[in-house]
Amino acid sequence: MYSVDDFTKEELKWTKPFNKNQTIIFTSEKGEVDTIIYKQVILSNETVNDLERGFYKSNYLSIPYEFTKGSYHQFDFDGTSATEQDFVSIEKSSAGFGSMEISFIGLLFNEDEIEKAKKININTYQFDSLNATAKWVNIKKGIKSFTFNTDIGILSYIDERDIKWIKK
Repeated sequence: MYSVDDFTKEELKWTKPFNKNQTIIFTSEKGEVDTIIYKQVILSNETVNDLERGFYKSNYLSIPYEFTKGSYHQFDFDGTSATEQDFVSIEKSSAGFGSMEISFIGLLFNEDEIEKAKKININTYQFDSLNATAKWVNIKKGIKSFTFNTDIGILSYIDERDIKWIKK
């Protein structure tokens, strides 16, 4: 009844490292630790049949992640901890609208900013806070940049103190 475009190869490349639940440890140059639990890709959909909202179907793809207790970085909503956020969030709709966002430790990038990420090599990208849609969103201590490989995931990040964090 409603036709929704498939997720493109370009969109799906950002989800490739997340085909299963995984726990990744990052260590800072100062010996601090972040333990991040990435959930596997979640696919969901919604059909709307409403005179006020319209008549359409939407498909969603997301990759939630969370910090473990004791991690240096933590999410913050009104002074309380949140349990998870989405690293990648993609929406496609039969009504012709859609969106894609990448969000990591307070940096948020929409489709335009994702395209502006510095390409280091064929599979590796540098995301910088200077090109972010929003900075330090819902986080107690933010980062300035991160490096992402479409086969491996997050490789490293630089926090707001200019401290480098590397995947163990």
